[in-house]
Amino acid sequence: MSAKQLPYLIVYGVVILSLSHLLDFPIAGIFRPEHQSQSDLFKLFRCWGFLGTWVLITISAQLLSQPTSSKPLTGWKRYLNQEAWMLIAAPMISGSIAEIIKLIVRRIRPHGDPSYIFRSWLDRPFSTSGIGFPSSHTAVAFAGSTIIIYLYPRLKLPAIIMAAGCLVTRVVSGAHYFSDGIGGALVGISAGFLCIWLSSFKKTWQ
Repeated sequence: MSAKQLPYLIVYGVVILSLSHLLDFPIAGIFRPEHQSQSDLFKLFRCWGFLGTWVLITISAQLLSQPTSSKPLTGWKRYLNQEAWMLIAAPMISGSIAEIIKLIVRRIRPHGDPSYIFRSWLDRPFSTSGIGFPSSHTAVAFAGSTIIIYLYPRLKLPAIIMAAGCLVTRVVSGAHYFSDGIGGALVGISAGFLCIWLSSFKKTWQ
């Protein structure tokens, strides 16, 4: 992503997020929290948005990057190489940003009525429990998938399926509005591009 593309991406993101709100109540009226699925498939997609999953993926990527190296790595390089760090950094950054936005916006999760409810600043000001916008799981999922697509282009299709599956299942389960998921996806993709830019910037100064 170049600096010239950034304004266009921001505009597209704002438009998509704005339009997604039109589907919030129709979708929420179909999929309610009490009908949440406990299927293994739903759990699999949700785990893609779990930070612990990305810790394991990062460790696996690190081990595979030096499968037969005879020269032992020392210091921090024993744990993360130049590229593998993005697999954990992007999900961590996106998840943190999503949690901060939740504390600012304070829109609660779907509650059965066709209206948005915002939590008072005086009610648990530093807790995101029960707050839905944006979806942290979706943010983590899309951030990680963005990095996988960048580092391992051959895994593009499964990475997209897993991220999209996380978004869809979070909405279908009744845990989030559709715009919560879209907001999380935009946060995740932005965090992924940020890490990619930082990596490219670092390489130019080496």
